[in-house]
Amino acid sequence: MPEAFVAPATTLADGRVLFTQPQYVLATKAAIYNPQTQSFTYVADPLHGNQVGQSATRLRDGKVLIAGGGFQPLGSRYKIGGVVATIFNPATDTFNDGGILRVERSDHAAVLLADGRVFICGGQVVEGGGGGFTETPTATAEIYDPATSTSRLTTPMRVARGTPSAVLLVDGRVLIVGGAPSASDPTAEIFDPLSETYTIAPPMIVPRRSTLATHLPNGDVLITGGLGYDSSEAIASAELYVHLTGRFEPNGEMTTPRVRHNAVLLPNGRVFIGGGAGTAEVFDPKTHAFNDLGLTLFLHNSGAIALLPDKSVLIAGGTQFTERFIPPVPIQRIIRRR
Repeated sequence: MPEAFVAPATTLADGRVLFTQPQYVLATKAAIYNPQTQSFTYVADPLHGNQVGQSATRLRDGKVLIAGGGFQPLGSRYKIGGVVATIFNPATDTFNDGGILRVERSDHAAVLLADGRVFICGGQVVEGGGGGFTETPTATAEIYDPATSTSRLTTPMRVARGTPSAVLLVDGRVLIVGGAPSASDPTAEIFDPLSETYTIAPPMIVPRRSTLATHLPNGDVLITGGLGYDSSEAIASAELYVHLTGRFEPNGEMTTPRVRHNAVLLPNGRVFIGGGAGTAEVFDPKTHAFNDLGLTLFLHNSGAIALLPDKSVLIAGGTQFTERFIPPVPIQRIIRRR
């Protein structure tokens, strides 16, 4: 299977967490974690079927848009990528038809805009079988309107990005990083939802694919890990996009190389980073330092991370185990039972 497909985790308004890809490869049901009972319930998404490579975006009304992705068997072959959109309603724990995207895609980026619409960009269609696969990235982008359950194409990105990461900046624009076909392509660009145009950002310090962008409280963006272009190995390098200058600055290295990892912002402004390796670490934006937590985790490749109401961190996916980090108590392991 391809190297990407990081599982989405969405914290709901009532404190529960929705996992729309609760297994490493395929899942026919979404999982909902209840922190009060420390248990999972499973809900079918009948339109998405086998779930992989989709995005999950919490909307302003508390519902969640699940877009794209999906596994389609084609005889002895398969395809990953689709146009299906569904809306999860946490009041009823049901999925409803959300219309369709304009382009088949998986492992794309989806960002909630300031006006409540969702910007969806890049991604890829994966076709495989017989032990091999091909990835076809796209430069297309679209804007989904939850009010009408419709999506329309907008201006395409400057370059196809098969595994992009994107975050909303403080000025309402969208920073898109990584995922370009080669290191010589623009490493980052910025989408303006008012003009629906892009600006090529100054180059990243390290060109990378399958990276992770995390918005910090001061408006900067932390870029961690991913894959370089000179090998298929995970990288540890990190950098910051400084929103006041619009440039990237080096920020050393994580304690462990990571790809297919995830992160969550903690209440104290630090960033908890886990997955992609059997460890976890914390980034301190005040000191710009990464600190290993001294924990031995299960290997949550493509796992998901969520902050719970009690300020503990839930780590799930990529393995049969779910784990909680309860500062400063060590990890608590919870075996998921089906």
